[in-house]
Amino acid sequence: MNLSNENEKSVSVPLLIGALVLSLVFAVGSSMGSVRRMFNSNTEERKILAKAFADYNGKVFVVFKIKTNVGIELEIYEKDLANNNQQFKQRFPLNDDVEAYLMVNDNSMNLGLVDIDNDGQMDIIAPTVDKNGNSRLNVFQYNNDLNSFVPYVEGAP
Repeated sequence: MNLSNENEKSVSVPLLIGALVLSLVFAVGSSMGSVRRMFNSNTEERKILAKAFADYNGKVFVVFKIKTNVGIELEIYEKDLANNNQQFKQRFPLNDDVEAYLMVNDNSMNLGLVDIDNDGQMDIIAPTVDKNGNSRLNVFQYNNDLNSFVPYVEGAP
């Protein structure tokens, strides 16, 4: 009887060690991103929250609303219609802001195109909430002379 008990123990110990190693591998693998972020705070996480397409004088732009570690960003890419590539154009950081939605015509939206100043050209709107809990409506308009987007300032030419 002692012999079979010793055989069971010799089989049980390697199985137990194998199970522990396997559990450790799965635990480390599933938390790899969080472990990496603990040791390297510079690791940037980016999550696309919304995407919109805008056409200005025959130029097509793709607008992304992105959540990052420090807040929200709008990134704008110009689309090359010949080969369907997108080239980075501009970035607008909205640091310390968080995601928000806006009701427009009974539709909830977090990124949109609306003609705010009635100039016949669609403006980019991106609602957010700042760190103090204040709602913000971030508006950007296309400036033909600069061939770029600028923050909208009410009453500005």
